[in-house]
Amino acid sequence: MKIYQKTLLASLFCLSLSLPAYSTSLTSHDALQTLITQAQAGSAKAQYRLGSDYFYGNGVDRSYPQAIKYFKLAAQQKFALALDNLGIAYENGQGVKQSYSEAVKYYRAAAKQGDPWGYALLGDLYAEGHGVKKSEKMAIDYYKKAAKLGVTWAVDKLGILYDNGVGVKKSYIKAKDYFQKAAAQGNKNAQYNLGIMYQQGLGVSENGAKATKYLTESAPNNEIEA
Repeated sequence: MKIYQKTLLASLFCLSLSLPAYSTSLTSHDALQTLITQAQAGSAKAQYRLGSDYFYGNGVDRSYPQAIKYFKLAAQQKFALALDNLGIAYENGQGVKQSYSEAVKYYRAAAKQGDPWGYALLGDLYAEGHGVKKSEKMAIDYYKKAAKLGVTWAVDKLGILYDNGVGVKKSYIKAKDYFQKAAAQGNKNAQYNLGIMYQQGLGVSENGAKATKYLTESAPNNEIEA
């Protein structure tokens, strides 16, 4: 089954996942100055947004140091997505020295607020044993919390665990149920995984038409190789 490559989360970051968006990209000098003024005045939302723009060079010259600076300012105010993004930056070594322990710190801070992404990302570290003692049980607990709060990525991860029998009793039926739930909400990874199940008859009756449907939905531009 397919798994995710982790990247930064933000309104402008892409994981084929649904995240809150606070505004569109900067289109004018006035808009940039307004955002900077708001950020300097202490708006966590503006600090987070400005950090995102600096990270991707949206309306400003790309600057990882500036991105991290503004993410940290927002994180000091416990702005959940800033905490998530800092955790991922440290996990990947993007703009900062790679550190799983720092990633754990920021993910935990987000999770303590009940942030769904904090739960999901912390679940990943427990599943991988990065910065924490590996524990499939803890990973599953965090994925389930995230799934209940609408993170389809976590729903798909639960399906993968049941599909492989990792930390749980192997069950194609439960795997299919999780993939189906996430696929229905547009999760591309889950659509692919569900397509493979129908293609190979895992937990479902083999069905070429449904396999093609889900594999097509999961593919870029809705195209699959012949």
